[in-house]
Amino acid sequence: MIIKTFNKSVKASFYIARIGLVGKPMWVPYTANNSFMVISDNPESDFQKVKAAYESGAFNYYAYGICQPSIRISDVRNVVEKSQGIAEKHLLQLASVEKYIKAQQEALNKQKQLLVEMQRSVFFGSNQW
Repeated sequence: MIIKTFNKSVKASFYIARIGLVGKPMWVPYTANNSFMVISDNPESDFQKVKAAYESGAFNYYAYGICQPSIRISDVRNVVEKSQGIAEKHLLQLASVEKYIKAQQEALNKQKQLLVEMQRSVFFGSNQW
């Protein structure tokens, strides 16, 4: 895995936020200048490793700045190097649980929308407009 400063002429596997949500992995950068590029032979696995480090707060120690936190590329490389020790089976388990939670969240969102529609019909059905 290679981490570089952003260069629009190079195709990246994924990106890591360097300003704002420091360390957050992204498939598409929210802005070009605020991201580091990651070039990887195994982007899915490496993305999950960076995501595990981000969710655990590993990048927060290196963040500096009050209004708009930033992180240095050397510090990102340091955290990412530490994340390389995560076993593949654990990454697969994390991805599986995340996929399950996302599916459950989508089901809950649909139920919430049905509830809102029911509330509307009850409200408008009971009132004489």
